[in-house]
Amino acid sequence: MLVQPSRQRPHTRRLASRLSPRWLAGSANRPVKKINSRVMKSGAPARIALVLALLLPAPVSAASFPCEKAREPDETVICAERPLNDLDVEMAVRFEILKDLLAMGNRAKLQEDQETWLAERRACAADTACLRAAYAARLKTLRGLLAEFAKQGPL
Repeated sequence: MLVQPSRQRPHTRRLASRLSPRWLAGSANRPVKKINSRVMKSGAPARIALVLALLLPAPVSAASFPCEKAREPDETVICAERPLNDLDVEMAVRFEILKDLLAMGNRAKLQEDQETWLAERRACAADTACLRAAYAARLKTLRGLLAEFAKQGPL
């Protein structure tokens, strides 16, 4: 049921006047300033945001460890170089898939092999050629294990 403003009680009339569109736009004595429409129509804010987004470096993060916490030389190089980062992501994904597919005993063996490989990777320090070779060898092993599962067909 709608009540006409003149028939409202005094306190509800005050509330209604406070909620009027004029109140939402600003006070009765002071209208809200309009944004310079020429600036907004030019698309300047969007262009500035785009330029800033392109100039700021994007954070790189490897899948097997957080790059913000990288302290070892091998980890810092992996985070800094995109090709090594991509190899690390692939290795981590394949390792996680295999870990879920293998039975308990084989899973422990896979984990031991991974820890041995991580020690080898750490020994490479900041040598990118050594790191690439280490990833190539590990990925060859992991791809071979996954290929064996693929030959068995659906589980």
